[in-house]
Amino acid sequence: MKIDVKHIQKRGKAGWRYRRKIPEELRAILGKREHLVPLGATEQQALKNYPKVHAEAERLLLSAIASKKAPSLNSPQPLTALEQFKIGAAVCSQIAIGPGMVWFR
Repeated sequence: MKIDVKHIQKRGKAGWRYRRKIPEELRAILGKREHLVPLGATEQQALKNYPKVHAEAERLLLSAIASKKAPSLNSPQPLTALEQFKIGAAVCSQIAIGPGMVWFR
């Protein structure tokens, strides 16, 4: 009896692996083109490990889809003048310079 399982691949003597193509719109988020996971050396091991690995791949893709839909935190809003001043003052205090210091005489 043959069982047809998606995303499973025989690799000769190396055994079986789960191989799933990442959709192009999610590749930048996940940083890879395929999701590859070894399933085992025998067909029985592969079939035993398949449900867990497949569920993990589904979660990975769903989280990538969710992060794609979520607003991006990587593009910060411009700083206000007050925020810029506070950051500059903090940097100046860390390197011990202030408005009264003279650099060249």
